[in-house]
This record gives sequence, structure tokens and C-alpha cells, in this order.
Amino acid sequence: MTSKKSENKTHIAQSEVLRKLRLNSGLTQQDLASKLQVSREKIVAIENCYLATIQELENELISNWWLICKPRAQEDTKSEFRRLIDRIFPY
Repeated sequence: MTSKKSENKTHIAQSEVLRKLRLNSGLTQQDLASKLQVSREKIVAIENCYLATIQELENELISNWWLICKPRAQEDTKSEFRRLIDRIFPY
């Protein structure tokens, strides 16, 4: 069975901003996986926007990813993350 990448614009934006947060923070995929207590493969699947993994993302995982990465993230990446959250959870 092959994994399919999502073509949903919100999914793609989510994958991109989470990857930027990690890179801005100077963390490897393995570093972040260890801090989040998930497999490196899960980080890879999220950053590469694999549909099944993106659809199963838990709010807690996204929240923890943000908390770990935001101290060193660039301001434009932080703003991009906030805009993404507004798209995912409009109020």
C-alpha cells in the first residue's frame, strides 16, 4: 500500500508551516520526534503531507510542536502558524 499525499491547501499549508517551525528552531526531525514522543517517521509523514497522517494529527501534537519550536522561530513563521490555526479553527 502506498501513501497518498494530500492535495488539500490547508493540509499543505499545515505541513509547510510545521516544517518551518522545526527548521527555525534548529531541530532535526529526530530531535523533534523525541521531544514529542512520536516516531521520526511520523514527523516525516507530517512534513511531506501524507494524507492519512495529516488527517489523524491531534490538536495536542500540534500544540506541543508549537510550544517546542516557537521560542526560536522567526516572527514571519510564527505569524504564518497563527494564520493557519485561524484557517483550521475559524471562530
